[in-house]
Amino acid sequence: MTAVGISLLLNPGLVVAITTDLAHSRALLIVTGMAAMLLGLLIVRTHNVWRGWPITVTVFGWLALIGGAIRVLFPDAVAQLSTMVGETHQGLAPFAGGFALLVGLFFTWQGWLVPAEPVPTAFED
Repeated sequence: MTAVGISLLLNPGLVVAITTDLAHSRALLIVTGMAAMLLGLLIVRTHNVWRGWPITVTVFGWLALIGGAIRVLFPDAVAQLSTMVGETHQGLAPFAGGFALLVGLFFTWQGWLVPAEPVPTAFED
């Protein structure tokens, strides 16, 4: 997420290019949707934790799973939305990049720099 955020901030036209490419390629929408579903499913299945800061990882897993399913099930609607966003919200790159950067820095801080505490597993009651 940190690298994505930096990339979006350094290349503001990237958001428009991505939304344009998604709008013009149903295959790309479906493939990225399947990848997001797989990643989301892996996170939800192995990290379904609803206490403390790890809840953010679980929420991102659910968002990836649901977002991927929407792309796979409704590619035409997502393509229309991508076209609209790409044409009307070209100034979103700094916000998208800033958000991704902040989330990436948060996960980096929590995962690598904060002393480890026992994290409840998805299999505990």
